[in-house]
Amino acid sequence: MNKFLIAAAALPFIASAAIAQNYDDVDPSGAEITIWYRQTRGGAEAIEAIIADFNETNAYGITATGVSAGGYGEIYDKFVNLIGTDELPNIVIAYQNQSAAFENADTLIDLQPLFDSEKWGPSDELLGQIAQGKWDAGLHPDHDNERLGFPARTSMDVVGVNLDWLAELGMEVPTTPAELREVACAGSANAFSKTADAETAPVGLMFGADASRLGSFIFAHGGEVFDIEADAFMYDSDEAMAAGAMIADMAANNCIRQPAERYGETGDFGNGVAMMVLGSSSGMDYWGAAVGEGSQHNWTVIPLPHSTDEPVVNMFGPDWSIVDTDEAEEVASFLWLQHWASPEMQADFIRATDYYPANLASLEMLDAHRAEKPQWATGSAYLGYGMIEASVAAYQDVRRLAGPALGEIFEGGDYEIILEDLAIESNEALEDSRN
Repeated sequence: MNKFLIAAAALPFIASAAIAQNYDDVDPSGAEITIWYRQTRGGAEAIEAIIADFNETNAYGITATGVSAGGYGEIYDKFVNLIGTDELPNIVIAYQNQSAAFENADTLIDLQPLFDSEKWGPSDELLGQIAQGKWDAGLHPDHDNERLGFPARTSMDVVGVNLDWLAELGMEVPTTPAELREVACAGSANAFSKTADAETAPVGLMFGADASRLGSFIFAHGGEVFDIEADAFMYDSDEAMAAGAMIADMAANNCIRQPAERYGETGDFGNGVAMMVLGSSSGMDYWGAAVGEGSQHNWTVIPLPHSTDEPVVNMFGPDWSIVDTDEAEEVASFLWLQHWASPEMQADFIRATDYYPANLASLEMLDAHRAEKPQWATGSAYLGYGMIEASVAAYQDVRRLAGPALGEIFEGGDYEIILEDLAIESNEALEDSRN
């Protein structure tokens, strides 16, 4: 079996038990569809090339037109303002909480009937190539677990580690929470010999007070941010409390620190001030550039050390959603999504953007990319271990609560009270979003 697919293939694709709409008799021939995407420059060129390839190769004479529609916030605002008009696209890129909000106005379709279609459904091969965490992100608890999202691309939280500093300490790369604490505290107590900023106190681990960083610690302790079965945010679970206790303890002992400014951890990691940083894989190029301009140390990435048997990485990234129009355009749109998700098209997009693919089979086509970017290559091994934070409309508001809550724990607040309050406020936000 393809080595990149082992973790994903072990988990079954979740099929819908609902009575499905039948698309098998729909003819998409000659359909014209519009796709709103977020990328600019090289990313836009890659998407336009994928669209052109689809237009040239699809067997139904379907014509797709791409529109670079702005950032995610701009796309959201444009879409909401056009609801009820005939100016909406057929396919829109959005984060899961945004697509959940779109569906509050009944603007999207449940993709599951198309997945289940004998005529139009994707092959078992394609289903097995997409990381399970990306499939899971498309299920929406706000809407009876309808499948509103189709995987677009992937990012995930990883830990950047200064290997030279670690070697000076005579320590190994940490794999468990206890080892992480030991290594981080040792880093804070012993400055890196090649630091490019000797005036700043060293720190073992640095990350910002962001909802996703809190989510990553909860995942690493075996918990969840949002439990689909319980239909609730789980910031007060035993696992979340264990994560809070660890963060509070490490902060109290100066083993972790927040950056002094937004993205400040990048410069501190590059200068050899922070031995480890926790952040999105989309920042790895910036980490590498900072290292090249700073202490020029050897470094790698690892999953956040975990108490679980296998790594659990916080996986995020937008989905494609199909707008409710007519059945021919919906089928045509679904065919484009499958073309987008093919290994060849995913590989082309990744070369242009340096994200991680949703389709793990494309990794076999990216040998040159992997050789050029060894840290990116190392991180790709974790793509089969992803979990998502939440696919509910309320999560945008909850994120605004969770980041400051993590900041309060950093600053010495009672983590138990903070997380209990966060759970209450988050579930109130969830209830309010559905009224």
